[in-house]
Amino acid sequence: MTADLFTLHPTALLALSGMAAGTYLTRISGFLLLGHLRPQGRLGAALDALPGAVLIALVAPQVAAGGVLMWVASAVTIVAARRLPTLLAIVAGVATLLLLRWVVA
Repeated sequence: MTADLFTLHPTALLALSGMAAGTYLTRISGFLLLGHLRPQGRLGAALDALPGAVLIALVAPQVAAGGVLMWVASAVTIVAARRLPTLLAIVAGVATLLLLRWVVA
């Protein structure tokens, strides 16, 4: 039974290989297309805003479904982000959520 857990079906291997290749191609294409250029104007502004937009797109559904504790931690993160670097603001939000879960539980 446990031997079945560690076998890799050829279809799963093909799917994983395809996803890895797609991820690699996506990353390298940006470097190849824009690696030697300095985007200016609207394109430069859009590319500068992209990391924050992706982060919000990943976090927003969890916050919406997370309840009061998640909302409070999100508020702390937003306030911290106005004063601290992004990584420290994220750490403050995660620490707040962990502390609130520890206190409530």
